[in-house]
Amino acid sequence: MESSAVTEIANPLRGRHLVVVTQRYPMPVYPAGGVFVQELVRALCVMGVHCSVIHPVSLLSNRLRSLPPKITHEDWGGPQRVKVIRPRVMTYSGRQVFTYNTFRLTYRSFLGGVRRAVRYLERPAELYYGHFLYAAGAAAVTMGHSAGVPSFAAAGESTLGLVERYGVERARATYRHVTAVVANSSRNKRLVAERLGVAADKIAVLPNGVDATRFYPRDRLEMRRKHSLPEDRFIVAFVGHFDDRKGSRRVDKALDGLDSVGAIYLGQGAMCPQAGNTLFAGSVPHDQIPELLSAADAFVLPTLAEGCCNAIVEAMACGLPVISSDREFNDDLIDDATSIRIDPLDMGAIRRAVVALRDDTALRQRLADASLARAAELDINARARRIASWLQYHLDSSSVSPSRKTG
Repeated sequence: MESSAVTEIANPLRGRHLVVVTQRYPMPVYPAGGVFVQELVRALCVMGVHCSVIHPVSLLSNRLRSLPPKITHEDWGGPQRVKVIRPRVMTYSGRQVFTYNTFRLTYRSFLGGVRRAVRYLERPAELYYGHFLYAAGAAAVTMGHSAGVPSFAAAGESTLGLVERYGVERARATYRHVTAVVANSSRNKRLVAERLGVAADKIAVLPNGVDATRFYPRDRLEMRRKHSLPEDRFIVAFVGHFDDRKGSRRVDKALDGLDSVGAIYLGQGAMCPQAGNTLFAGSVPHDQIPELLSAADAFVLPTLAEGCCNAIVEAMACGLPVISSDREFNDDLIDDATSIRIDPLDMGAIRRAVVALRDDTALRQRLADASLARAAELDINARARRIASWLQYHLDSSSVSPSRKTG
């Protein structure tokens, strides 16, 4: 099976018990955290996969004014409900102290939480899947190796910073036992092969997907009226943290003073936009994001680093032409047919791209149509089927001998 074009297998993983280990998953106090993981779990459940989720929660998180229940259940209409287990763990940041990085303590605590959580599984794991290389992916690999079952990891990070903090040689030793990896970009596949030593034929490139039942084009005027936005402005949308990596301030400065242009910024952070043509800047409930995207004319994100940007996929699904970075991490998502690609540090280039879309209706429509077509290829359910097929293929061909040990 080629990793670059995964062949779908009939009824992959149906009835199998897949344990998903993740450091991000939605909670009442942080409902947007890890939504992309939950959407994958939902899609797998509908396919008939028995999923359990282990989501260690830091006792020191300032977001957790009240800790969520240790065990909850989600019903997505599959054969079984999803049990979500949230062991409490300590975190120790990632500070370098002489030759030691404290992230190694954080990882040890995370892995201990996963081990404790396994006792609450309703049946033994048949395979482990960790979302992000560190800490969840490495924990899944370690648990799978201990239990004698296959293990998989998702490489979706924008950088391998946590791998570096843990120690590349230690990480390579752990990842010698991985069954296969799902990378959400060709760049991440290359990094996993180069830095972790995973064979290229064990790494599938499967870009992030979008839930087409939530992200689709609404009527633009109707959405502007609903959200009290001007009907006669060319509106640019930005979605992401207000920080240097995502580029909120660069967009702010690039758009400042542009005639008949307004901007909506969906996110939060220290670099909040301040230009006079800012129409809105702040966080909104997740279900309002597709409505506000539909109210816009274009999407702008001059990001400096990504794994595979969910915000770009969601904007394309809402029918927006995209202005984003010309860097390698975007190559699997956008091209000249769907977007105007710019140097993310060049505010003049950002400004010129916005002006081009504002002034050229035909260009704007052509890119929007191509974005919609590309988003249709990135449906979350199709991605879940491909991931399940990739896992099933390696499960069938794995030399790991399944056991009834639980790690």
